[in-house]
Amino acid sequence: MSSVSADCVLAGERRAGETPVMVAFRPEFARLRTDEGGMLRARVERLEFLGSEVIVHARLDAIGETITSKSTPSEAAALSAGRPVGLDVVPDRVMLFGQGGERMAARPIEVAASLETANV
Repeated sequence: MSSVSADCVLAGERRAGETPVMVAFRPEFARLRTDEGGMLRARVERLEFLGSEVIVHARLDAIGETITSKSTPSEAAALSAGRPVGLDVVPDRVMLFGQGGERMAARPIEVAASLETANV
């Protein structure tokens, strides 16, 4: 599972402000794009070829966290370490966890690609 820490403004908060959360998703719900489009920008760090699938480790440009995604060998053929890529995540498969590790109710989020911030 890939997870990154983020500061999000949560709907329904009694006071305005940012709340630290951990955003997590399984590698099969992350799709890399070689055209650098997508919700987030990243750079490939390494590839693990496992026969029927390829595990791709990439570092997010804006926050420096490493994420993991799964690709088919044909999808990963154009990838190499150091290559910039875009990343899309299936929104309804994103999980949110609070500071204490408790899972929070999640709903689809909008991501500002230029800022890589989530508005929930």
